[in-house]
Amino acid sequence: MIPHRRTSGFTLLELLVVIGIMGVVTAVGGTTFVRMMGAWSDVRSQMELNRAAEQILETMRQDFAAVVSPSLAGMPLIATDQEEASNQIILPVAAPTTQGGRTAGATVQYHINEDHNELMRTAHPRFGIGTPARVAQGVLEMRIECLPKGSGSWQQSWERPELPGAVRVSLTVADADNPLRDKVSRKAVFPIYVE
Repeated sequence: MIPHRRTSGFTLLELLVVIGIMGVVTAVGGTTFVRMMGAWSDVRSQMELNRAAEQILETMRQDFAAVVSPSLAGMPLIATDQEEASNQIILPVAAPTTQGGRTAGATVQYHINEDHNELMRTAHPRFGIGTPARVAQGVLEMRIECLPKGSGSWQQSWERPELPGAVRVSLTVADADNPLRDKVSRKAVFPIYVE
């Protein structure tokens, strides 16, 4: 009897099975990787939009901190938030002087340039014309509501001689390159302590 010798190695069938299993594992791993990268891109985009919204609100917070009495500024706070009108707010503020002091009578206006979805800030010096500056791109909506001092409900416009007790600003910020895909909405209430 002749002993049967088995040679070491793989058969063609075993090799095909291993290649098939590796192909399935690679396809699953690749799909998972692509999904993870897409999720990370979405998270990064949301973080950037949140940061942009917070920077806008911080810029507004600084202007609200400089609000002065309408009797000193010679102009009241004006806010419009209506469907048919352009949403805007005009704040009477104390502006810096060339000597390093502050003077009343300046205004700061925020409005949206709807052609380019940009939030614009225009600082009007006392007795002068201001130049609009872009605060941020991708601002789709700005809602403004004012709360009378004492009690009352939020009002969508304000054109009274006295200052409101607080102003609530709601923003919708989107990715400037793809405004339909990523959006965030932020809201802030700015109390006004000036009498």
